[in-house]
Amino acid sequence: MSAVPPNCSLYEILQSPCGSSREEVGHVLLSECNADISAHLASCPLSKCSEVTEVKLIMARAGIQHFSRIQLEGMTICPRHRHLLGRFWRGPRSCQYPGHTGKVTSVTGSHVITFQIADEIILKFKEITAVGSPICTTCRKKHSETCPIMSFHTVSKIVLSYATEMKTTPFRQISTPNRKPFSSPCWTPATPEAT
Repeated sequence: MSAVPPNCSLYEILQSPCGSSREEVGHVLLSECNADISAHLASCPLSKCSEVTEVKLIMARAGIQHFSRIQLEGMTICPRHRHLLGRFWRGPRSCQYPGHTGKVTSVTGSHVITFQIADEIILKFKEITAVGSPICTTCRKKHSETCPIMSFHTVSKIVLSYATEMKTTPFRQISTPNRKPFSSPCWTPATPEAT
């Protein structure tokens, strides 16, 4: 009988401790996360994203939304990360847009960082921002003025090509003491191909 690994695959990416949550203790495959998140999407509010699954939501909040099936194969998630990034995630109240300037105050209204805006933030700032986080009116307007209008599909292709250029490899358990955006163990420098 093999022992349960102490850390799930997202531990290295997020650099946050693993653990149990809501009386769940065992790790599951990330690809098998399929809980009903419709109430959570409505509360974020991301109800227009009805086709989003739990695994897609978790991946987007972890900044790995464009990983391939091969990269996801074998990735595990602990109950703590699953709940913190999934249906029990609670966003901050202040604007989370990386280019936010001015006073930090609580954002009112229903404007949040969508899947497309999160991808555009990765392209523009090379930062990961959680889907469903608030964005103030000023930052939303500034973002729409400075980012070209592209469809979600087009932005996804660009982010995916950016990831491909970085020669992504399947997840490996590697320690990364000082994580920077895009320096998770899933992103490795290009290596010459053997001929």
